[in-house]
Amino acid sequence: MAGVALLAMAVIGALDVVLGRGFNLSVKGARELTELTMVAAAFLGMALAQQRREHVRVTLVTERLSPWLQTATYRFGLFLSAAVMSAIAWYGLDSAWQSFTSGEFSPGSLAVPVWPAKAVLGLGATLMALECVSQMLCGDAGQQDEHNETVENTERSGRY
Repeated sequence: MAGVALLAMAVIGALDVVLGRGFNLSVKGARELTELTMVAAAFLGMALAQQRREHVRVTLVTERLSPWLQTATYRFGLFLSAAVMSAIAWYGLDSAWQSFTSGEFSPGSLAVPVWPAKAVLGLGATLMALECVSQMLCGDAGQQDEHNETVENTERSGRY
C-alpha cells in the first residue's frame, strides 16, 4: 500500500507539473492529495521495513558489546519504539475519530476529508508497534540478518 501511495504522489505531481508548464493548467487539489498520500506512504511501509530489518541502524557502539548486551540493547530499543508507536497510534486513531465525527475537511482548493489519512497514520503506527512487540518477545531479536552481516563483513575486509 505504501508503494501505491508513492505512485499516486508521483502521478499527481507529474500531472501537475506537465499541465502547469505545458498548458498553464493545474490539478485541482494536487497539494492536498499529495499531503494525504504522503501519510500513507510513510506509515504503511514502516512495519514491513521493521519486519525485514531494513530500517537504518547505526551500530558504532553496539557492535562492540557482548552478544548478550547487544540483544538486550536491541530489545530495549524495540520496547521504546513500540511505546512511541503506540502513543502515535492512539493519537492518530483518536484524531481520526474526532475528524470523522466533526466532518473535518482539508482547507484548500479541494475539500478532502482528513480522517482517512489520520486513520492510516494510526493503523501504520499500530502495525509498527505490534511488529516491535513481536520481535521483542521472539527469540531472534537482536540477531543480524544475512544482508547486514554481509555488509558488515564487506566493510571490515575493505572490499566494496
